[in-house]
Amino acid sequence: MKRILLILIIISGYLFAEPEGFCGTEGTMVNNSIPTNGTIKIYFIFAQFKNDDRDPSNTNWVKDTLPSWAPDFVNSSITGSYPYNNLSKFYNDMSDNNFNVVGEVYDQLVITEKEESEYNSIGRVNREIIEAIDSEVDFSEYDLLSGTTFAKDGFVDLIFIVYRNIDSLVGWSGYAQLILDSLIVTDDIDGITGDTLKIKGNTILTGGAVLRGGIEGKDYLTLTTAHELGHYLFGAGHIDYISRLGIMSGGPAWNSGAGMHSWEKHHLGWLNYTDISPTSDSEITNIADYLDNNNAYRLQLSSNEWFVIENHQQANFFDKAGQTGDNPQSEKGVYIYHIRYPNSYPPNIDVECADGNYDFSFNNQTYPNGKITRGAPNPDGEDEMSYDILYNYYPNGRTDRLSCYKPLYDEDAVWGDDEDAFDTTFNNVFSPKSNPPSTNTSNNDFSLEVTGDSNGVYTMKFYVIDPYAGSPSKPQGLSVENETEIDFGDNYTATSQLEWFSNDEPDLDYYKVYKATTTGSAPSLNEYAFVCTTDANTIDLPITDFGDNKKIYYRITAVDTEGKESVKSEGNWDWAPPTPPVNIQKLTQNNHPKIEWDPKTNVTNPTYSVYRMKRTDFPGMWERIATIPGNSYVDLQIDLPDQQYANMDNVYYKVIVIRNGGLSSDFSVSINYRIEGSGWVIKKEGNEEAIPDVYALSQNYPNPFNPTTLIKYQLPEAVNVTIKLYDMLGREVKEFINDTQEAGYYELNFDGSDLSSGTYIYRITAGDFVDSKKLILLK
Repeated sequence: MKRILLILIIISGYLFAEPEGFCGTEGTMVNNSIPTNGTIKIYFIFAQFKNDDRDPSNTNWVKDTLPSWAPDFVNSSITGSYPYNNLSKFYNDMSDNNFNVVGEVYDQLVITEKEESEYNSIGRVNREIIEAIDSEVDFSEYDLLSGTTFAKDGFVDLIFIVYRNIDSLVGWSGYAQLILDSLIVTDDIDGITGDTLKIKGNTILTGGAVLRGGIEGKDYLTLTTAHELGHYLFGAGHIDYISRLGIMSGGPAWNSGAGMHSWEKHHLGWLNYTDISPTSDSEITNIADYLDNNNAYRLQLSSNEWFVIENHQQANFFDKAGQTGDNPQSEKGVYIYHIRYPNSYPPNIDVECADGNYDFSFNNQTYPNGKITRGAPNPDGEDEMSYDILYNYYPNGRTDRLSCYKPLYDEDAVWGDDEDAFDTTFNNVFSPKSNPPSTNTSNNDFSLEVTGDSNGVYTMKFYVIDPYAGSPSKPQGLSVENETEIDFGDNYTATSQLEWFSNDEPDLDYYKVYKATTTGSAPSLNEYAFVCTTDANTIDLPITDFGDNKKIYYRITAVDTEGKESVKSEGNWDWAPPTPPVNIQKLTQNNHPKIEWDPKTNVTNPTYSVYRMKRTDFPGMWERIATIPGNSYVDLQIDLPDQQYANMDNVYYKVIVIRNGGLSSDFSVSINYRIEGSGWVIKKEGNEEAIPDVYALSQNYPNPFNPTTLIKYQLPEAVNVTIKLYDMLGREVKEFINDTQEAGYYELNFDGSDLSSGTYIYRITAGDFVDSKKLILLK
């Protein structure tokens, strides 16, 4: 008996496919051409060109063999059990058992008689492949449909041909039509009319489909085939900008990993929305998983404008919403869609991405975190969002798209990537002032707040009477710039400069700043510690964290007048300033001072700046004399004996390290070269036989410290000395010394165990000599 054939030609891609990397749709049909309920039968042929040499041993489809997964690609009959990822299971799951796809796979690989370059059209190849198996297949069993009615009409309904690879004959990912260079007349008889059964193509949504990417494997083909068959259900055209979140996406169908979008299922009669009142506040607890329970939620603002909510917890195999890379569980949560013209196909669907500060590019400029960097070529000269840029450069708005597969907001919002969901920690508020906002053409202000636990058991709260009754929205666009400065005295400052987009909620009260430091991967949310509050959307914070391979991370939250706090903003970071060079050694080379220090092996591309102070300039005129990549320096400007320095008996040096990016350390401890007679000798600090010539107070070391540090000072004569410690508000904290001391070198060991972390000032008064320095206690 001849096999019955419903043939779909699969090249790989779409029903009404598009060339890879091209945006657009084809065709004019807007109505389905097959029934949306019942059982559809498809016959599959797997084919290969004679000269197909692409990756011959690829395990997805080894050259010259029928792929191992082909027999299970579609079920031959309706059953209660399907392979986990075949076409039958996909449509059974998506339709909630309303629409079944069955069929048969030709059990041999069909190899063309000629090489691809010898054919002038794919229609010729398709015809030869079908004619080659005509004698083995009874096509009459695949004449089941007449339009959207289950009735015979003398034509084979659907043939899908799957090509292992096509290089040039097809520039599309796939076609939702059977392309033939002429009508095929089989030797099978239509059992109703008695006429010869025919196979036709070349008209919209007839005959089957052609796909070309079989070498990509079963998962790829399942989704591309589902997409092509979807055109028979929906008509020509694509739903733009919902890639990965709907089978009829204008993006690559194989990326449409979330199964079918709820609008698609509702349009086909496979799902009924749970409606939310647009006029009163409401709360929905324990919202169900969208695909596993065939349930989604709808806020109808008008007949032409909806907001739709789906909870994706990936209970279904085909639910890979937001999947990126090798982490299929990364984007569980609530997805929100703004739908306009929902009663036509295709509708206008914007994905309201929870990552409203995605990195994007425009006009050859990159905007990290969605924030337009100061100095970028934006028309208004201020920090703005992509909406302003879009409409200033493209007055036709959505007519002139900037990106094929990323969604585009019509509202004043930063681009997202449609891969991030709303949840209780990443982003939980969708409001008129959030990013993206709940802006709509019906001018109805509302907010949606997601609460619950971190395991996907969510409650949705809708606020329409007062859209700001819930928590504030997540702050966006956080940027961090760390700066260090050293003046020619002895002062060092390190500051983190934070800036973010202002929250515009009318009940906003203030912001909280959180910080975490790490030498490894990015910190988790619970590793951030509260730092301070601020009323503004900018703040400069003194840096108290130092380290050669340490990063400082920040996050921001917004707090309203009722004390409700938003989720933390996305983190941003910068390197911490490095610690000063250590183990400074004093050497001589050819009667010149030479200094060496330990290299900074944990600092990226370090450079070192050497500072010098001559006795005649002391105390306070440090000059930078060199910036070098190595960890030693010879001062060729100082050469003895030299009459120029006959009256100078001390030269002082200290060093800083600068990491790639410009952050510098504080000064190292200073060292001095002392002249005796006609040459240089090295005297260690603290040598009791040496009498200093000048007063000096050194920088404590280490700094920062915990809990002890060393302070050195020197006195050229006997004098009354006081050394005191103050906090940053000028309040006296501790008195170390208040006594007369003899001339000499002194060391003061300070234990800060009884003090809080922070920056302090220590000050010496010795006769007319007064000097102060900062020390940082870091616990």
